[in-house]
Amino acid sequence: MSANSVTSDTLSLTSGTGGTGSGKDVGSVTEGGKGGNAGNVKLDVTQNVTVRAFSVTGSQGGAGGDGDLVGGTHGGNGGAAGSFDMQVGESLSADNVQINAGNGAKGGDNLGGKGGNGSEGTLTVGKNLTGKTFQMVAGNGGTGGASSGVVTFSEQSAISPFIAGLDGTGGDGGSFALTVGQTLQMDSLVLTSGINGAAGTGNVSAGAGGSGGAVSLSADTLKTQNATLTKNDGALTATFNNLDMSTNDTTLTLNDTLAYNGQTGVALGNLIFGENRSLTIAGNGAFAANALTVTGKNASYSGPALDMSGKNLTFQLSSAVGKNDVMLNTSSPIVMNNATVDVSAKSTVPLLSEGDKIILIDSTQGTMADNRKMVTLFQEGAVAYDMMLENFRDQLIATRGARIVLGKAYSEGKLAGLASIVSAGDLVSNLGNKLASSKKNGPDVFFSVQGTSEKIKTGSHIKSNGFELIGGVGMNNETSYGHLHTAVFLEGGWGNYNTNNSFSFVNVKGDGDTHYFGAGVLARHDFKNRFYAEGSLRAGKVKSKYSSGDMGAGASFDSDSWYYGAHGGIGYLIPVQDKSDVDVYAKVLWTHQNSDSLTSKAGEDIRFDSANSFRTRLGARFTHRLDDGFKGYAGLAWDHEFKGSQGALVDGDVMDKPEMKGSTGVLELGLTWNVKKAWTFDANIQGMLGQREGVAGMVTAKYTF
Repeated sequence: MSANSVTSDTLSLTSGTGGTGSGKDVGSVTEGGKGGNAGNVKLDVTQNVTVRAFSVTGSQGGAGGDGDLVGGTHGGNGGAAGSFDMQVGESLSADNVQINAGNGAKGGDNLGGKGGNGSEGTLTVGKNLTGKTFQMVAGNGGTGGASSGVVTFSEQSAISPFIAGLDGTGGDGGSFALTVGQTLQMDSLVLTSGINGAAGTGNVSAGAGGSGGAVSLSADTLKTQNATLTKNDGALTATFNNLDMSTNDTTLTLNDTLAYNGQTGVALGNLIFGENRSLTIAGNGAFAANALTVTGKNASYSGPALDMSGKNLTFQLSSAVGKNDVMLNTSSPIVMNNATVDVSAKSTVPLLSEGDKIILIDSTQGTMADNRKMVTLFQEGAVAYDMMLENFRDQLIATRGARIVLGKAYSEGKLAGLASIVSAGDLVSNLGNKLASSKKNGPDVFFSVQGTSEKIKTGSHIKSNGFELIGGVGMNNETSYGHLHTAVFLEGGWGNYNTNNSFSFVNVKGDGDTHYFGAGVLARHDFKNRFYAEGSLRAGKVKSKYSSGDMGAGASFDSDSWYYGAHGGIGYLIPVQDKSDVDVYAKVLWTHQNSDSLTSKAGEDIRFDSANSFRTRLGARFTHRLDDGFKGYAGLAWDHEFKGSQGALVDGDVMDKPEMKGSTGVLELGLTWNVKKAWTFDANIQGMLGQREGVAGMVTAKYTF
């Protein structure tokens, strides 16, 4: 049967019964014929099966044929019952799942044939198997045949070569294997292997009983309320990566099972306990577990000693955990020699005072690896605290230590806002040279856009991408000393950034965006003796947003502040031949960002100090006049930041300051085009190396009336 999906009330699959072997000889025939094998059952569903009841019923093998003890003829073997090959590509959902492999058949009597094997099969579910009750039972072995009767001495001598070991053995019980790719979730689960068949009871000779069938069950995660696993004579294998008690209590009864040895047995994987959830293991069977995870307080374990030596134990604290609470109560000690213990926070961690204790496990035996280990947990936002983990008086204890605040990560976000208006200051300071390219008197309008991608070293670093815009109107006037250009402008910009802060116990990455809007004035005077002077003033408001997923919940904020900026510069144009000159210049640039007080989404009181950037730039630019109004230029500059730091208080604690202080080398290349002395276009690209690393591109258009 093949289908994309199956939806029905009931899906029942039954295999055929094996044929019976033929009996005594006829005429010169000395061995009976073998019974035929039954046909196989195949199910292939590419997507989902959704039914109320899903049943797989295996049939018994065919009985072995009877022989003739005195005549020395053999009965034929019974045929095997049909097998199952079933595939469900995605999920199988059924209230009741019943899987029964077939029993082996009885062997033939009096030199009879072997009984046929019972139905066996496999079922593979690609994703999830869910329902209420689940039972999978292997087939039992068939009973052996027997040789019985009264035999004379001469007859016994004649048949003796055939008697030993040639009575029909019982057929083997069918085995079954189920594989679930993701989660097996059942309220009740029963898994039983097969029983060997009894030997025959003849007074001359007896055949052995057939072997009990094996059962095999594997899934990534098992979720159940009650499970019973019984190993009889056949092998029982049950392997899971996780036994999940996060939302339910589980009782597991193990009868004569073995701990998983790589081939067969029971492996429960990671035991996952939710808050107030329990695991009870009963019976005389053994099992293996390779990890333990507790996600809430007052979980409990009852059963045989749990050996977690050398394994991983993980505890996730929630805000509900308080002083002296127990995470995991146990009825018998958990052995944890050289175990690795980790503690983390699910979301908001408990509000503990320094020295408060949490009992992670109330009864232990042995000592964890790295006893008295220190871990650090975030409480909320940038606030964290140390916790010491130790085995103490047969308990596993976590003790709260010192409070830690990683507010420097917040300061990086605020500093990104300052960096954006520093880049805007570069755009303004470069604009004077663009506007002075035309000496025609009269008003003009201009527009300039700059794109920047840079990495700023701050003790850690900020990587940002942004756009800065300027538009305004100006006036060109000739003076008795030379030529004066004045302008008023509006400026704005936006960008995004990410930060990276490495602390002793965690690497904190953050990201956010910035935008600003302001206005300003600009003036430049070119003197007749080839000197020039320029300056600008500007003001506006800058906004920055920050968030991080590497700290506690709510590690984010929105901030806005007023900003102010100014620059001043002088330069001298040195003529080089007829069409070239070298502009040697020095500039001072100042940018100020006001303080701001705010509350983070975690409820922290944050006060950002005001911040200042104070830079000098020394440089030289070579310009060569080409034909048709074009000029090409190239320049080098040395930029040095003297301040550029951002201070902050988080809940009254002083934070470390990230700073942009340092030197940067700047290389620029550009081209200017004057069109009929009215339009002027300029394109410029800069590369930066040092404290600031990256590229910036600038395009300016000006129209002079």
